[in-house]
Amino acid sequence: AATGERRYLRTTGRVSSEEEFPDENQRPLVFRRQRIERRRAARWQVLDEERLAVPFGVEDRRDFVAVDAEALSDGLVVIPRESHGAVNELPEGLRSRLPVALEADAAIRLRVDQVSAVEHATVVGMPLDGPDGPVMTAGLGRPLILSTLDQSAAMRLLAADGRRLVVIAAVALLAGLGLLAIAAVALLAGW
Repeated sequence: AATGERRYLRTTGRVSSEEEFPDENQRPLVFRRQRIERRRAARWQVLDEERLAVPFGVEDRRDFVAVDAEALSDGLVVIPRESHGAVNELPEGLRSRLPVALEADAAIRLRVDQVSAVEHATVVGMPLDGPDGPVMTAGLGRPLILSTLDQSAAMRLLAADGRRLVVIAAVALLAGLGLLAIAAVALLAGW
């Protein structure tokens, strides 16, 4: 950030903050996002999002880099806490926050993503000079990524929603290869 050159970088360290807030199990959190989503075709559509964050960053033995919590979006890769059900199963306090009227039996998901001050994280983004030092944020057309998982676990989590498409593509590929084999046999047999 100090050189003025705009680059997309990765850093790893322990999540750190001077202020934290507790979750329901008294773990010190620095970021919590709760989303209510509904199923639309093969994707989940966000209906309501509530965020709670304090200033935080990642540090190693020498350096601290702040994280722009406002820029965290789809780049947040943590183990989600999810509950699936119907709209009528939501507590009234959550149901009243829905921006649209939904059928009582409409499929709904409550998803909570959180980052604790006792975790290690990898942050990928563009460093900028902030008032108190470097800040990682989104930039160069790329999102800010924060993951508390190792790289292979993060990739499995990101691919989990697309597994159905991968299976369909594999079946279509095998069917295509099978048809090519039948055509080759028919050609050789003179049919």
